Amino acid sequence: MITKETTQEKRHEDIMPEYHCKSCGTIISKKALICPKCGASQNKTPVYVLIFKMLSFLIPPVGFIMYIIKRGKSYGYAKEYIICAFSGISIILILFAVWNTFLIM
Repeated sequence: MITKETTQEKRHEDIMPEYHCKSCGTIISKKALICPKCGASQNKTPVYVLIFKMLSFLIPPVGFIMYIIKRGKSYGYAKEYIICAFSGISIILILFAVWNTFLIM
């Protein structure tokens, strides 16, 4: 049964979908170009972030260090660094297991 409240909530979600600021983690509209709290741009990822994300994947300790550095300042980037680090560790472990399987044969 659709109630008036359910319809209003759905309209609100359609009009104002929300997500977290990439820099400070404040909840903002998906359509926002900048964060109203910290002023960080929401469109482009800085080049240094992409470089550190690649390093986090290839060298997981870099991801853990970047997570520790960024977790208080920019929650979104910190989360991305830790995800890249864990992904890198997972791939390393899988490759290690496959390598050892072929060595045993």
